[in-house]
Amino acid sequence: MRIAVIPARGGSKRIPRKNIRPFRGKPMIAWSIDAAQSSGLFEHVVVSTDDAEIGEVARRLGAEVPFVRPAELAGDDVGITDVVSHATKWAVSAGWPLSTVCCILATSPFLRHTDLKQGLELLESGPWVFVFSATGFAAPIFRAFKSDPVGGIEMFFPEFFATRSQDLPKALHDAAQFYWGRPDAWLEKKRMFDRHSTALMLPQWRVQDIDTEEDWTRAEVIAPSIATPPAAVASGADASPFNSEQERFWATTYASSYIERNKTFDQQLGAQAWARMLQATHGQVRSYLECGCSIGRNIEQLKLTLPEAQPSVIEVSQPAFKFVTSRYRLAQTFNGAILDSDFAAGSFDLVFTMGVLIHINPDQLIKHMEKMVGYSSRFILIGEYFSRAPTTIEYQGELNKLFKRDFGRLFIENFRVKLLDYGFLWGYLYDSAGFDDITWWLFEKR
Repeated sequence: MRIAVIPARGGSKRIPRKNIRPFRGKPMIAWSIDAAQSSGLFEHVVVSTDDAEIGEVARRLGAEVPFVRPAELAGDDVGITDVVSHATKWAVSAGWPLSTVCCILATSPFLRHTDLKQGLELLESGPWVFVFSATGFAAPIFRAFKSDPVGGIEMFFPEFFATRSQDLPKALHDAAQFYWGRPDAWLEKKRMFDRHSTALMLPQWRVQDIDTEEDWTRAEVIAPSIATPPAAVASGADASPFNSEQERFWATTYASSYIERNKTFDQQLGAQAWARMLQATHGQVRSYLECGCSIGRNIEQLKLTLPEAQPSVIEVSQPAFKFVTSRYRLAQTFNGAILDSDFAAGSFDLVFTMGVLIHINPDQLIKHMEKMVGYSSRFILIGEYFSRAPTTIEYQGELNKLFKRDFGRLFIENFRVKLLDYGFLWGYLYDSAGFDDITWWLFEKR
């Protein structure tokens, strides 16, 4: 059994409450929990905390908080090894057959689930007892200097003054993201930085320790280019971070005007529409993912229809993403294209689109549907413009931006799904709620 342990005490001094302070639209610790969950490596993701509020946030995000960390392990001088050793001992006493334990720091917003997988592979590749993330120093430490008491400069290693930087030994440092270890190594509190350990190297640009307000500010500045991995694109002059011209249009050209058009709706009427569409789920939706949420009109309406369900979103437009993540408490978020998102399979009871697939490049439509089916543990709902024959419509003066299809038939013919229900939201009755002649289909995975 593999478990993740995320230490998150409540008494951080230099950045008060940093473990649950909002970072890019969600609590800081959510990034670490998301990485652990998305990796698919762990049977348990455990948060070790002495703080009731942090525990509540962690549980809401899907982590486990099976014990309260003792006060003697929550002080300023307590090391990570002691905390993880305590959690490992608890797990062993609970009868968990541990094979490996991974400590993930709560302030690791740039950690990727692929890093965790590579770290585990490295641990299992040799006789290592620990594998941790590391990176190189930005400047040669052997050329470092300090200020003396009268303001002069003194080198730490004056013998290297004339040595070329490329001839100096390469120095590494802890990237402060994760630490894989054997259970016995944690229980025996073995030294991390020793010959029985090895490191997974991360690029310097993706590493930022967060201990001070200055660190936090720097992380916020660099986050847009780090936290969301860019889409894979071709090299050369035509390289683009978008998968299609339609995707570029929605993320850039049309984003702001679309946001303004989506700010005022009859939410009560919308909630009635959602209650009808989800009737066949019989109250079995506890979490959902909206693929293409704009500024959250459907979330607002689903708060009334599914008040206990946890919402998550994918949104390609950065302005819309910032709006929705600042307004709603969301379990998981992704600012980018559906094709570039990377949630764990089966993460959500319901995955849906509402007026999104009609704007997808037809050549990429099935791939988008595959993503939706993969993310769903049970239900998929799509609400789109219907046409029995594929039709391209001019949209707001733009060509090749709206494609009508029989989307329900495409789902049935390409995936193992069962049709539970379908219907039509007539714009004459539902336009004020944001549904303008929408045909909808509700499927259940077989």
